[in-house]
Amino acid sequence: MEWAALAAVLIFGAVLNLWRLDRNGYGNVYYAAAARSMSGSWHNYVFGALDPAGFITVDKPPLALWVQAASVWMFGLSSWSLLVPAAAAGTVTVFALYHAVRAQVGALGGLVAALALTVTPVFVSTARFNNPDPFMVMLLVLAAWALVASVRQDSGRLLALAAVCVGLAFDAKMLQAYLVVPALGLVYLVAAPGGLRRRLALLGAATLALVVASGAWMALVDLTPKAHRPFVGGSTDNTVRDLVFGYNGLGRVDGSGGQGAFGAVLGSRRGPGRFFDATTGGLIAWLIPVAVAAALLGLWQRRRAPRTDPARAAVLLWGTWALLCWLVLSFARGAFHPYYVGEAAPAFAALVGVGFALAAAAWSAGGVGAGGRVPTTLAAVAGLVSTVAVAVLVLRRTPTWNAWLRPTLIVAAVISAGMLALAAWAARRAGGPGEPARGRAAPATAALAGVLALAVVLAAPTAFALTPLRHPSQGSDPVVGPPRTTSSPLDLALPAQLADNPALRALRQLTEAFPQLTRSAQPVTRGLSVDLVTPSLLAYLRAHREGAKFLVAVDTDPLAAPTIAHTGEAVMPMGGFLGSDPAPTVSGLAALVRSHALRHVLLLGGGASGGSLISALAAPIAGERDAWVRHSCTLVPAAKYGGGSGLVSLLGQAAPGGAPGVPGVGGAATGGAPASPFGAGGIPKPAIDISPVELLQDFRILADAFSLNLYDCQAPTA
Repeated sequence: MEWAALAAVLIFGAVLNLWRLDRNGYGNVYYAAAARSMSGSWHNYVFGALDPAGFITVDKPPLALWVQAASVWMFGLSSWSLLVPAAAAGTVTVFALYHAVRAQVGALGGLVAALALTVTPVFVSTARFNNPDPFMVMLLVLAAWALVASVRQDSGRLLALAAVCVGLAFDAKMLQAYLVVPALGLVYLVAAPGGLRRRLALLGAATLALVVASGAWMALVDLTPKAHRPFVGGSTDNTVRDLVFGYNGLGRVDGSGGQGAFGAVLGSRRGPGRFFDATTGGLIAWLIPVAVAAALLGLWQRRRAPRTDPARAAVLLWGTWALLCWLVLSFARGAFHPYYVGEAAPAFAALVGVGFALAAAAWSAGGVGAGGRVPTTLAAVAGLVSTVAVAVLVLRRTPTWNAWLRPTLIVAAVISAGMLALAAWAARRAGGPGEPARGRAAPATAALAGVLALAVVLAAPTAFALTPLRHPSQGSDPVVGPPRTTSSPLDLALPAQLADNPALRALRQLTEAFPQLTRSAQPVTRGLSVDLVTPSLLAYLRAHREGAKFLVAVDTDPLAAPTIAHTGEAVMPMGGFLGSDPAPTVSGLAALVRSHALRHVLLLGGGASGGSLISALAAPIAGERDAWVRHSCTLVPAAKYGGGSGLVSLLGQAAPGGAPGVPGVGGAATGGAPASPFGAGGIPKPAIDISPVELLQDFRILADAFSLNLYDCQAPTA
């Protein structure tokens, strides 16, 4: 029966992860481009290069990409070859969590934990996407499983295996993987058998294994001469060491690694409520109340248990894991994406499983004292009520979506709580005259109430988790929940250096005037993963390449990635992900032009209205490169390659019907009449008080800021 239930959970999870997966296209095209580039060259594969020419790496270690690139190499480039590895990682994660929790509190706890993780929205959405997070989370849960086994079996080898798994997780997402290390170490130190000196010695050996597993790829890259490998994307000095401790490490926590205004935009709304806010709440908040209640109940029930008690170790492991993730991710000042909270999902799900297992054990054992039926019932009711309160809070943000769900949850919670209270009352009276039948019925009533309570806890997250199956998810962040449940960075307070940027002010004003544009603006705010190299431009670049190593150079990885992913051409991403990397420097760019390795440079924006938006968002090096190109290279007339406004691509690719275009701006990038992103109905009445003159001015500012400017650096300048 147990294995049948586990199989059902795993099959259900696999369906959630795989159903209509190809609707997500290439998912995060940034990683899709890297997987394609890495699949065609061992050099690119080892170093994790983004582009086929091996100019720059992605801003993460390549472990997750090694799996994806191998899949692309074996099966060819497709949605399935790119996305199925993450889906498989999700299934392995559920399986590993089941075994870890089962070893601590029994089969019931393992099954409930596995089911809770399976329907956690952030877990489903990331398992359907090609970001590194599913692989990091899988390896961390495998580490927890190995740690639990090492404690039970008193095995130093299993402890070392747990450390290696964390080290490999580091090779997927760097220092974020280390958030759970204190939880793993604490549990082993507290709950493992043997003397303190032996436990400390084994932890020391495991730490060495962790360092070796984490540092092997880093050492390989940093010890390779810089001239013989790609530039390390995201670093300031072309070393993985700087990437780890700067942009992708402590910079994410203290905000020092944002490199320009990008980090300030992406790092807003920090604080204790971040896991519950409009951006993140629908991803993770659902299970938190029950998880907290379960942790408190477990600590109270097992407070007098032996040091090696597995149930208390479970509370320490998963509770510390969840607490550390909440503390660091809630208060991090640096760049933050909502899906980062997925690292906490296994811990919350495990605590839910632990709570149900402890409650069932308390009812089976009977008694009304500490850890007995009455305290357990009180904890269960408190967790149930707070869970429904959080669910109602999140669901109220989209009141028309599944409007029946809120009242249903409330009614079901009241029934479940009432049944639990009735069962506890009947159990207490079972010892009186004429009460044995009532006492025998109490456990059955409590069990039925527990099943109903589990349904209440998981109903709302399941409803959210089903939405990715209906809505495609592309860009840099996986999408989950009903429409408009996630906010755009345009809704956040802009940092001081961007407050006066004309393009961003115009974009914000237009999205306030026409909420319909919010969906169209998502490519701008979710990584600029828009293919600016149109078919006519691509044909022009190929025809006029003249043997250059690079087809074209563009600002930032996200602007280069779509062309790389779709064509496999050697596009140079200048400046890395944020445009802030010194790759190339101005002198390096000039050297590439002199050696005829580079002929064409495509810049986005830079007109008189507001300058290049990339330059405004990134560090000064981006502006210096752009200025050199404009001064030293010749602007190619747009008519030669069918060019137009980049705003057409940025808004038009998400427009209804898929036709590029924007009202009031020049022709579409691919030629022909522009189509309106508002659809066939024309321009509606603005939602705010704004004059037609202001609207036209805003569109002109945006058209200028997002204009496509192709420069020929081999042609003589005027």
